[in-house]
Amino acid sequence: MKETPGPKRLLLRYLSTNLFILIPAFVVSGLYFFVSSALLFRAADEVASTQLENSVNYVDRTLSNLEKLASKVVLDYRLNRYSVMESPLSPLELYRMKELTTYLSMIVLGGDFLDRCMLYLKAGERVLYENGIAEYSTFYGNLLSVEGFTADSWRRYILAGEGGRFNAHYALTASTARGGRPMLAHFLVWPIGYGDYVRGSLVIMINGTELGRRLARIPDQYGGWIVVYGPEGKLIAATSDSIPLEFQKQMISVATQTVAIGTHRYKVYSRISSYNGWHYVAFMDEERITASVRRVQVLASFLLGGGFLFALALSFLFASHNSRPISHLFSLLMPGKNPLFQKGTSVFTLLEEAVLNLRDTNLQLTQKMDVLFTIGKDYLFHKLLKGEYRDRTLFLEDCRRFSVFPAPGPYYVIVGQVPFFMKDLDASAVLNSDDSLVMFFRNHLAIDEYALSWGRGYAVAIKRCLGNATCNLDAEAFIEGVVQKLPAKLREEVSFGVGRPVEDPFLLSLSLAEAETALASLYGGGFERIRFYTALPAPMDVYRYPMDVEASLIRSVLAANLNLFSSIWDSIYKENFVQRNLSIKEGRKLIQALCLTARRLAVEFPPPRQEVYAAYLDAIDTTEIQPLTGFKEVEKFLRSMTEERCREKRSHNEILAQEIQEYIETHFQDPNLSLTLIADTFHLSESYLSSFFKEQRGENISWYILRRRMTEARRLLLETRESVDTIALHCGYVNKASFRRAFKRMFGLSPSEYRSSQGRVL
Repeated sequence: MKETPGPKRLLLRYLSTNLFILIPAFVVSGLYFFVSSALLFRAADEVASTQLENSVNYVDRTLSNLEKLASKVVLDYRLNRYSVMESPLSPLELYRMKELTTYLSMIVLGGDFLDRCMLYLKAGERVLYENGIAEYSTFYGNLLSVEGFTADSWRRYILAGEGGRFNAHYALTASTARGGRPMLAHFLVWPIGYGDYVRGSLVIMINGTELGRRLARIPDQYGGWIVVYGPEGKLIAATSDSIPLEFQKQMISVATQTVAIGTHRYKVYSRISSYNGWHYVAFMDEERITASVRRVQVLASFLLGGGFLFALALSFLFASHNSRPISHLFSLLMPGKNPLFQKGTSVFTLLEEAVLNLRDTNLQLTQKMDVLFTIGKDYLFHKLLKGEYRDRTLFLEDCRRFSVFPAPGPYYVIVGQVPFFMKDLDASAVLNSDDSLVMFFRNHLAIDEYALSWGRGYAVAIKRCLGNATCNLDAEAFIEGVVQKLPAKLREEVSFGVGRPVEDPFLLSLSLAEAETALASLYGGGFERIRFYTALPAPMDVYRYPMDVEASLIRSVLAANLNLFSSIWDSIYKENFVQRNLSIKEGRKLIQALCLTARRLAVEFPPPRQEVYAAYLDAIDTTEIQPLTGFKEVEKFLRSMTEERCREKRSHNEILAQEIQEYIETHFQDPNLSLTLIADTFHLSESYLSSFFKEQRGENISWYILRRRMTEARRLLLETRESVDTIALHCGYVNKASFRRAFKRMFGLSPSEYRSSQGRVL
């Protein structure tokens, strides 16, 4: 069958709506991505520049510390003493002089790029260096040699400087051992003394190659070179010996930020030392500086693009999964309309319209439910007033089901009747049936009081009073209020009977029987509107056992209601043996009437029991027996009959409960198994089946079905390798999510978690 265009149209609307929501978010994300990328490139550039600056600061700190140590050595009092001693040194003086060499070794060890530190003492032609003491003629040439200098010329060179500070001498080639490898060296010379009073000099040698090696950590990371020049443009150090010559001068006075060398582009960073004016120029490979940023950029691009595609896919799935059911929802809630073809209408507007329509439908359903609850309450009170509840448990169960919660206190029954011939009196009189009289009753009842139709022009009101002494006044006020609202032509024709109050609402059938008796007595003559049962005229020397009491007694026995039977029997006893002064003859007449009732009940039992009951009743001699003795014998007989009825009902109920339980055991795997299906199978109403099963087994039938299914599911999880979905189908669940929720509610864990925690027995 070709798909209708409604869901397709709705799908497109969903997609467009989602895109309108997604695109601005992704535009903002894209802008943020590009701005962040630019900031990251700038941050990478700042990191490289900061690393060069840290290297410059490191060299400056080392040279500054070197100057402090040199000043400490020059000012040492022992040096001033030994600098004027020309005679050979004694062993003690020689030992003390060697102590100065510890300072020199500290200077060399404190600088990573220092190669030699010596003290030349002019008076004795001695040299103190980091490893000991030597004659100058031995030291120069063996432990130090400088290209272009002899021993004498080097002596004059280091003594010619200005005293009191370092004199820098850059770009000299020197070696620190005879025949050693020449190196680029820079000398810091501190003459001791001034002018003609120069007594020696402190000389510190900086290894240009080692300095370049110390600066090579940055080029090793980013690629490229670092070159250091002195203030006069002389080369101090370089990280590589293979720097292209064409860039040597360009490095000295760099004016560009980026240069191209071969196939590579290099970022140029330049720093000038504030300590000694050295010029540091770094050429770093631009691609390697930004490599990490570019990786982050590529990853972010993939994430951004993937996120957009994922969101787009989710939008499509959301639209496709929701368009069809919502289209179906429109067809259900708004039949005959096709809003999907209205151009310019948002899907959410259509959904709002459907929800409003659903709200109206729900309001109508609520009104119908109210009517159903009213019907349910009428059903409850009909059964109660007719004495059909076997025991109090079933009555309370129905009270909870129909939301009826009787308040404590005495209740009594008022029965009202419209004469049958008055129903067709006048259509304008409004009162056309007993249902209309019920409506007038309900308008004057409190929230915990009830009214219902009783048929044949009768209406019943169940009233609550605060005490027995006020019930008559309360009933008169209630009836007067109802009568005042009736049409004028009917006010004199409606009559009411009022029963006595009972403390237990379960015994309201007694009050109803009394109200009916009181109402029936009104038609014997007179013009009264209200008749109270307590006001019924009766001779006190004649027994009282009216038909309504007999009917109530029979109903209590057949219903196996021992509580109701006891209440009715007690009322018969009080009425005849306490309130009346019966003669023996009248007492025996009461016993005869009670025996006739017992014989009527006996025919309701199977033939074997009928014969036993008949023989028992024949044994009661109603012509000779004492009234109280006969009363107790009949009570014993009727009570045993009621108990027998109870046993029969319990036996029958147990058989029925067992059959229902066996049915559940054989059909719990059926997904259609429900309270309705079981009730139809056993020809019971759902409400009766629910209350009956709970009474017999102590739990709701739905909970029993759930527990049986979950027990089977647990067994399959532990003893088989079946998947959770297969087990769900085996246990009567078509919806897998419903199965998982039910299992977790029962055992506190999901099926998979339960299987993992308990292990499987295979």
